[in-house]
Amino acid sequence: WGGVLGLSGGALAGAAAGAVPAVFTLGLSIPAGAACGGGFGACVGAALGTTAGFVGGGAAGGAAHVYRSEIQTGAAAAKSRAHSFFSTGARTRALETTSYLKVTADEALDAASARA
Repeated sequence: WGGVLGLSGGALAGAAAGAVPAVFTLGLSIPAGAACGGGFGACVGAALGTTAGFVGGGAAGGAAHVYRSEIQTGAAAAKSRAHSFFSTGARTRALETTSYLKVTADEALDAASARA
């Protein structure tokens, strides 16, 4: 994103700077300024975006390393809860729901047959 933002911002600034001498260059300084500004802005934006990502990733990795035991404990607890939920509770609820739907469908068929 840094390169894209740098390109667009640099092109805009370059076009604005090229508008000043446009009277003397018959308007050719506007696209030339936009091209130069866009190229410079793309390079600077990409460099700054990469640096920000590197620093942010390092900070996140450092925090994860410091709190690795807490993260591991929380992940194990979440896994245990999910396993117990899906192994017993969800299966039981699914069986109850299917039996309820079967009974309801049978009653609806019987009622339709009685009307016909």
